[in-house]
Amino acid sequence: ATERFAESGAVGERGLAHQQLATIFGRMGDVVSSRAEIGWAKAAYRESGADWLAGQLARVERQLAARGPRHTARKAVGPPALTARERQVAELVSQGLTNREVAERLHLSQKTVETHVARIFSKFDVRSRVALTRRMAGWNHR
Repeated sequence: ATERFAESGAVGERGLAHQQLATIFGRMGDVVSSRAEIGWAKAAYRESGADWLAGQLARVERQLAARGPRHTARKAVGPPALTARERQVAELVSQGLTNREVAERLHLSQKTVETHVARIFSKFDVRSRVALTRRMAGWNHR
């Protein structure tokens, strides 16, 4: 389809076809091909003057970015590498403290604690404090 649209001069449609391919490759787990198709789609959108369509690609790119680290995190054999501060925050969160309580205890801003918690969640491949507590307990008992 992308070739036919290119031959007929339908540049915007060619971009849409590349975007569809990017989504399909992404769902299949072929991140490299998906990123290449995103690049082709962006080029077609710029060529056709439909830059606003490139905004639709942001969702596909976020999905690809989210997919990458999670796969490597699942393959890790040992506990994730945490900085000393992240380890402190993770321990306090695992004890049931809120972000505000962690911030007060460590003399940090609440925003800094939120950033640490987000990084810890990403490194442990979890989405909740309960899941983090379980994962921490699992690593601490090995």
